[in-house]
Amino acid sequence: LPAGSAFLAFGPGDKLRIVLNSVTNGEAGLIIKDRDGKSGVNLGVSPEAVGMRLEDRNGTTRLGLNVSPNGDAFVALLGADAKARASMNVMSDGLAMLLLADRDGKSSTALGSSPGGERSLSFMDRGMTRAWVGLLPNGDPTIRLAGQDGKSRVGLTVASNGGPGLVLLDNDGDCR
Repeated sequence: LPAGSAFLAFGPGDKLRIVLNSVTNGEAGLIIKDRDGKSGVNLGVSPEAVGMRLEDRNGTTRLGLNVSPNGDAFVALLGADAKARASMNVMSDGLAMLLLADRDGKSSTALGSSPGGERSLSFMDRGMTRAWVGLLPNGDPTIRLAGQDGKSRVGLTVASNGGPGLVLLDNDGDCR
């Protein structure tokens, strides 16, 4: 297709089924709809990303896939209300994360690994990490617990030499 043009295909009852377009800024897209013209697949390529969306019978995006020019990959699962419920990111630098959200779409649980070797499981409440379990880059297992304000209150670790560590903090972050 020449830049700035589109190909349209219609099904029975003149329902739009396929759209193939080419835009002058380097974008291109393909949309495929079901026989009722509702649910479908959207594929797109732009200078910013390559992506795909899957829609339910109401036309709501329920699955999104995206790869950026630098290689970052992203997958999102959305509820019927179009709020993200689960996402997975794999960044080009090696960071990987699985994120789960509550019914309001707010982050609630994260599982991840960093390029530096830290691996962790976090539980969040109202946007703040309240509990964190992980392995530090040196392999030391660690648990951190925070108050409702998100400030750390308890830290527990086992050092690489086998020694235990327990830290209790007050509201000001001072050791007790």
